Amino acid sequence: MLHRRTLPRFPLIAVAVAAAALLTSTAWTAERLVQDRRVAEEVVAEAAGRAATEVFPIPANDVVLECVERYAGTAWGRAFLADGLARMADHEPLVLGALDRYGLPHELAAVPLVESGYRNLGEVGGESDAPGMMGAGIWMFIPTTARRYGLRVSPRQDDRLDEVLETDAAMRLLSDLYDEFGDWHLALAGYNQGARHVREAIEAEGTDDVWALIERGALNRYAGYVTAAVIVMEDPSLADAER
Repeated sequence: MLHRRTLPRFPLIAVAVAAAALLTSTAWTAERLVQDRRVAEEVVAEAAGRAATEVFPIPANDVVLECVERYAGTAWGRAFLADGLARMADHEPLVLGALDRYGLPHELAAVPLVESGYRNLGEVGGESDAPGMMGAGIWMFIPTTARRYGLRVSPRQDDRLDEVLETDAAMRLLSDLYDEFGDWHLALAGYNQGARHVREAIEAEGTDDVWALIERGALNRYAGYVTAAVIVMEDPSLADAER
C-alpha cells in the first residue's frame, strides 16, 4: 500500500531566506566554475606549449581541459592528487629509476598517481580515479595482466604488492603498448582498457586519433585523466586545497 507523504510546513520568511541563500550559493558556484574553467584553459594552454616538441605531448583540447577541471576545479580532485603527490615522493626513486632504465618518459609516473594515488592497494578497498576494474598495487594490475607479465597472484602470494616487481612489469607492459600503437595516449588507453579494445575502437571508427575516439565514446577518458595528472605534477599548486 502506498502512503501519502506529509510535507513539512515552513514559515514564509524561512522559505524566503532559504531561497535567497540558494540563489547566492548558485551564483557563487557559477562564478567559481567560470573562474576555474578560465584557469584550466590557461594551465592547459601553457602545458601544451611546453610539451609541443616532447615525446609526451599535451594537447589543448576539451577532453584534457575537462579532466584538469575535474582535478583542479573540485575539492575532491585537489585532495586526491595532493595526497597522491605527497605519497609519490617516497616512490620517485623506484618509479623514475625504472622509467629511465626502460627509456620511457617521466610523465608516465602519473599513471600510479591516477591508478592508486600511490597507495600500495589490495583488491578490496582503497581509492582510485581510474575507470574500469580495480586491480592491486600502486599500478593496479588486474590478475590476468599481472600473470601475463610474470607476477604470481594467488591466495598465498600476490606479487602485485611487491612494488619493485609490479613496477618492472608496468614498464614492460607500457613498452609493449607503445611499440604497438606508437602513441603514448593510445598506449595509456590500452593500459586501462586493453590493447584489443583499442584496436577494435580504431578499426570501428576509422581513426587512431585517441582524442577523437574519446569524444565519440569509443574509448573512455583515462588518457585525459593521466594527461591532466601530468599537468598537476608539473604544477603541484593546482592541487592546493586553498584554491
